Amino acid sequence: MEQNWDNNGYQLFQGKGSNDAATVPFVFNSSNYNVVQIFAQGRVADFEQNVMHFQYPGDNDFYRLIIYKVLQKTGANNWDFAAVCEKF
Repeated sequence: MEQNWDNNGYQLFQGKGSNDAATVPFVFNSSNYNVVQIFAQGRVADFEQNVMHFQYPGDNDFYRLIIYKVLQKTGANNWDFAAVCEKF
């Protein structure tokens, strides 16, 4: 996942969190298959675009998720999000 909020303008990481190594596994089994698990935690700042690339094990398809956050200053702060998921 690419995060654009780091001091140098971007940050790349894999795993469940920004401090996890790429080898930290996602474990799904019969008791937790329907429980939400944290995936590539991060924050999205105002006017920021984030890009995540992922592939499911055993799947030949490759996916890209793009998220963009816009701050609307219309008296009170409101946010709009645009998200696009592409399959290759």
